[in-house]
Amino acid sequence: MREDRLAVLHKFIQEAAKQLEGKLPDHPAHPYGRIPIAHIYDVIKRVMGCPAKECSGDRYDDLIKIVEFCRDNPDEPHCASALRPYIDPEPVREIQTLDKFIEE
Repeated sequence: MREDRLAVLHKFIQEAAKQLEGKLPDHPAHPYGRIPIAHIYDVIKRVMGCPAKECSGDRYDDLIKIVEFCRDNPDEPHCASALRPYIDPEPVREIQTLDKFIEE
């Protein structure tokens, strides 16, 4: 994803995280409270199969939908599971190595 779109997405995530402050349900793994921005980035990674910065630029709208869902459904305990039927994961790209290039 291009740096400028990634910056806009990060700003959008920050704004959504501010709205989630104090609204996420308690969890035993987080005795001092949950961090909304980390929650959103974790949902993105679980749904897309990779971090937001590794998603292709044409998936920007899907990333926005994920953030909006997280923002609008703070009580949803399994955001990623709820979104998976509607948003396909990012296709796995095989890293081209010199050896593979030579083989072809």
